[in-house]
Amino acid sequence: MKKKILFVVWSFSAGGGAEKILANIVNGMDKNKYDIDVLELVDFGVKREPVNESVRILQPLMKIRMDRKLSEKLRLKFYEFALNYYPAIARRAAIKDNYDVEISFNYLFPSFITTLSGSRTKKVAWVHGSIQDLDYKNITDSRQKRRQRYLHNKQKKAFEKSDKIVAISSKTYNSIVDIYPESKDKIVKIHNGFNFNEIYEGSNERVDLGINKDVPVILGVGRLDKGKNFGLLIRAARLLKEEGLDFKVLILGEGDERQYLEKLIAEFKLEDSVQLKGFINNPYPYFKNATLFCMTSTAEGFPTVIAEAMVLGCPFVSTAVAGAEELAEDGKCGLVEDWNENRIAKSIKEIILNKKKREDMSGNCIDKIAEFTVENQVAKLQQLLDKFDSYKEF
Repeated sequence: MKKKILFVVWSFSAGGGAEKILANIVNGMDKNKYDIDVLELVDFGVKREPVNESVRILQPLMKIRMDRKLSEKLRLKFYEFALNYYPAIARRAAIKDNYDVEISFNYLFPSFITTLSGSRTKKVAWVHGSIQDLDYKNITDSRQKRRQRYLHNKQKKAFEKSDKIVAISSKTYNSIVDIYPESKDKIVKIHNGFNFNEIYEGSNERVDLGINKDVPVILGVGRLDKGKNFGLLIRAARLLKEEGLDFKVLILGEGDERQYLEKLIAEFKLEDSVQLKGFINNPYPYFKNATLFCMTSTAEGFPTVIAEAMVLGCPFVSTAVAGAEELAEDGKCGLVEDWNENRIAKSIKEIILNKKKREDMSGNCIDKIAEFTVENQVAKLQQLLDKFDSYKEF
């Protein structure tokens, strides 16, 4: 008899890395052993990752358009409030069936939903990044401290009710142990996996970058929001320009920060050097043609876009987000820096100007990323699921 599996994710339609990772997982799982449903809490309508016909996508709880309208932002805030304080109501509205295993595909809201399932359902909390934001003890603002303490305690209860906790990187693992040491024995590490064939095939699409082939291309990819922190990349580009370097920065993505980033580009007079290309459905030809990839995020669960760049032999510069050090392989594949524009600019310059180093890093990227196949990831997940018996403790 097949096991019924439910994945609960914040969104499966925001065009982000987590959505792609989840699609790879459900598409790679054995359809003869599992019936798989996916519930997204919020449908943002940006991009729907393709899934096999055997995977059922449930109706989302709410649809929100990712624009700058105040009404949409207020609706989302109200919805977050409801999920925080009334998750049982949200669960009853969205989940009609019983499952053998429910997997929250990140912490906070998805885990609040899944841990309300019955005692016969096994529960897995899949954590995609550092959870240090739940450490409220050093927060000085009393209002913010109360909110973070509330979330900290609520997440503690969710982990207590979880049978297993999946961490996708060493940094994620360490943050869980640091904040919730009592959960240590529940944690298993499963690295993200990637569909190499999809990346290779997508990279063959022809695109016109509109740039002289001798000009170095620095690529950034992600939503234009505060978390992706593209302002740091633009400030680093200003420093490189002041040093007289010739280059182009291409940023693929869309979001609320567009106007701010446009103003920053104009303020630094970088209109000829930095382009905001908007959302690109297939970014892989850009990875293939880039000199290097640059990630300046404030936090990441596991940097999917860095891994995708590595598949195509593109070295990288990254801030010290979760997973970056593991992928950098002690500087052989990428350079990891603090959130400092001078350090980011220095590392970009080092790769651009040193052709031999760049070529060595490119080859190292291809070798290193071979460890992170979706087949390995799915195999580890299925091993975990096969230990579960819906009616017994294991």
